[in-house]
Amino acid sequence: MAKSRQLKVTHIRTSHGLAGAERVILCLIQTTQSKCVKKSVTLIGSDTGLNKDFLLELKSLNIETANFRLQGRYDIRGIRRLRRHLIDNEIDIIHCHDFKSNFYGLMASIGLPIGRVSTHHGSTKDDLLLRCYLNLNEYLFFHFFHRIVAVSHQLSTEPWARILGSDRVAFIPNGIDTQFFKRSPNTFTDESPILIPGGKTVIGIIGRLYPDKGHIDLFHAISGLQDEFPQLMVLVVGDGPQSHYLKNACREMRIENRVIFAGVRKNMQAVYSLLDLFVMPSIREGLPMALLEAMLAKIPVIASMVGGIPTLLENNRHGIGISPKSPKELSAAIRQTLVNPDEAKLIANNAQEFIREKYSAQAMTRRTERLYIDILKKLRRNKSGHIENIDSWSC
Repeated sequence: MAKSRQLKVTHIRTSHGLAGAERVILCLIQTTQSKCVKKSVTLIGSDTGLNKDFLLELKSLNIETANFRLQGRYDIRGIRRLRRHLIDNEIDIIHCHDFKSNFYGLMASIGLPIGRVSTHHGSTKDDLLLRCYLNLNEYLFFHFFHRIVAVSHQLSTEPWARILGSDRVAFIPNGIDTQFFKRSPNTFTDESPILIPGGKTVIGIIGRLYPDKGHIDLFHAISGLQDEFPQLMVLVVGDGPQSHYLKNACREMRIENRVIFAGVRKNMQAVYSLLDLFVMPSIREGLPMALLEAMLAKIPVIASMVGGIPTLLENNRHGIGISPKSPKELSAAIRQTLVNPDEAKLIANNAQEFIREKYSAQAMTRRTERLYIDILKKLRRNKSGHIENIDSWSC
């Protein structure tokens, strides 16, 4: 009898901080449902500093991690090193999470008996280069992967998904650890605290500082509300290329004393504990982890009806939906929440129960692990129809 071994999966990621995709990866690893699946993380990037925050988090959780520094945009030696890593560690499945990881994971695994999975998280389309990368992903690279995971139903019905077909695209919504706020303290351990003056109503917006996250629409809304609600403060968590532009915009709107730019934060439980209202006025989203977390924290939410967000809000039963690029709608929704606190609290309570029931990390992980096993069964089926080496997996 063949020696029993685990099915080995490595998640490949170029990280820019502890954002939504990173939290999805952590959930998939920490809530492993099958004893036969062993998971690790492989970080790649031209600047190891990009992966620093995620790498530190992985090490603090004792998650097996490899970190590859690439030279330039296309590193042939990097591909060879990654290929050797996959072979030496007997990796069965690579699970990629962005354009660069798709490219390097695909190139490194060509000709190897390895299953390839990529998750489409709902990438930004803010500029021409990013749109080109996204199109390469959707209309070229995805064709060489065995399965594409779409985190929202909307993503799974886009043109690229229809071309691939339903047998290649799996709709698996993001899930969240329902014990997220019980397992970690809501204090700013090992980082500077965020100081909020007393008596303030804090509106939070969390995400990379990209145009498609809609920060500027929130600032316009606050500018129009500041006389009516002088207690309003905005807490901006995240960093990105629009940082300088957004800070200048606050000064021009004369709301700079109402907006705190807190940068990237590790202790998100502490961030959510400061918020009275969570806003996500995005132009494009998949199924945002920050929104799931805010709903789980019983914070009233307002979000654009894009991507998978309409499914979460369920016709305003779990939060207020608005049109993207609409500061007026956002302003009205904020006003409605502030003048009806009892109604907002009831909706937030309903939202928490909904997330606990429908969007658990366990359900996401169980479906993803089943997908891994199904891929390998098809990949290793021999000519007689039998599955080779299936008895060596300890499932």
